[in-house]
Amino acid sequence: MKRVGFYFAKKYSISICTQVLIIMVFVSCESTAHAGAWPMAGGKGQIITTNLYDRAHRAYDDTGVLRGGENFSKTDISIFYERGLSDKYTLVIQTGYQDIKFVSGDVDAQYKGVGESSIGMRRVLWQGNKTVLSTQLSAIFGSSPELISDADLGVGSTLVEGRILAGRSFKVLGRNGFAEAQAAWRLHISDNPDEIRLAITVGVRPVKKLQVFVQGFYAAGDGALNIARPTKRTKVQTSIVWDINEKNAVQLGAYQTIAGRNIVREKAVFIGSWVKF
Repeated sequence: MKRVGFYFAKKYSISICTQVLIIMVFVSCESTAHAGAWPMAGGKGQIITTNLYDRAHRAYDDTGVLRGGENFSKTDISIFYERGLSDKYTLVIQTGYQDIKFVSGDVDAQYKGVGESSIGMRRVLWQGNKTVLSTQLSAIFGSSPELISDADLGVGSTLVEGRILAGRSFKVLGRNGFAEAQAAWRLHISDNPDEIRLAITVGVRPVKKLQVFVQGFYAAGDGALNIARPTKRTKVQTSIVWDINEKNAVQLGAYQTIAGRNIVREKAVFIGSWVKF
């Protein structure tokens, strides 16, 4: 794995700091689709297609200080699929296509192609009237141009992710709502850095056909010698989902990075379609 970083040093003759920044720019972002702790009923499922536009002109350095001089943009089309195999097991698949541009110092790079893809199985461990506890195991495949956080452009690896999901429904002024927390551990088959991820979601349905989501995401990579420096990032996201009918909905939202280490500060907007079957 020493080729990571060396690839850019050889191709662009840039500094180690710039190499690290490039490596950390192309982290896998949290999905705008919401893969909840609750299971899909057996034989039922949904497909969420999301179109996202992401930009960054500043980046957090190794000390967490925000600095300028970067020009990063990404257009992303992602597809999230989940189908209930039974009342306890749900199949989850995700993939996408991305167009990424990055300019920093002497580097002027553009990449197009299939993004990070995954396949996993979610299982309900316990479910009551209002509360659910689930676990999910996924295989994640890095691919050019968008790659897992350890890799430079065009170099990725396969990893295994274990995830715990807990959710609870409630009422807010007579309206339906829920809260959910997720914790994930991403473990690489190779010597690449491992990563932890945390996510919190609160959703409320103020009117019959409208849902409002507020979400927070945190991720931290432990770094690895000659591969990548340690990373941290915290994002906040908000979105609304409007139910057109019982089977179709549209989603509008935005997110921003609010803190980090060796990572760009992203600002993104997205629109998605939800189709249930």
